[in-house]
Amino acid sequence: MKSLPPADPAPEPSTPSLLDAAAARLRRPRGGEKGKRPAPAGPAISVPPRRIGWLLALGLPLGPLLGAGVAMIDAERIDARTAELRNSGRDRLAADAVNRADRAAIASGVPGFAATLDALARTLPDEARLRAVARDGDGRLFGTVATVDPDTLRAALRRDPLTARLRDSGQRQVEGAIEVTLGEPAR
Repeated sequence: MKSLPPADPAPEPSTPSLLDAAAARLRRPRGGEKGKRPAPAGPAISVPPRRIGWLLALGLPLGPLLGAGVAMIDAERIDARTAELRNSGRDRLAADAVNRADRAAIASGVPGFAATLDALARTLPDEARLRAVARDGDGRLFGTVATVDPDTLRAALRRDPLTARLRDSGQRQVEGAIEVTLGEPAR
């Protein structure tokens, strides 16, 4: 049978660890004499504990109320900015729609708005007056012309190839003239 090795010698007393030294230092009272604490620096504020309780009871609800007030002010500002962005977005979308309609008209060989207006101004009879011209959402041109004789207006519009596609969609009597509504057919 084998014999066991000799036992380890007993550990020698060691110096206290850094943690032990810090704990001992914290336990030691401050000041010159043991057991006496030094007097606090500066004037002492004495507030009765009941008063602190009331201050806390009244002060704690103010935090959420102030937060809600700031949130409402921010919400109004955010709503105003959102409405502003929506309106600018609508303007951009409308401009984009007109731009797309113009590009589609150019691609399809249909003359643009300005060319059609120039042709309309050239072909109108002397007694006819252009009252309104616009484009609808699909990019089609429509307008109203006041004239004494609608048949002369229709004949003049048929002579020019740029205005020949304008169709009479209605007429009515106004102020001693006949107002003729013209429009491009659907594409």
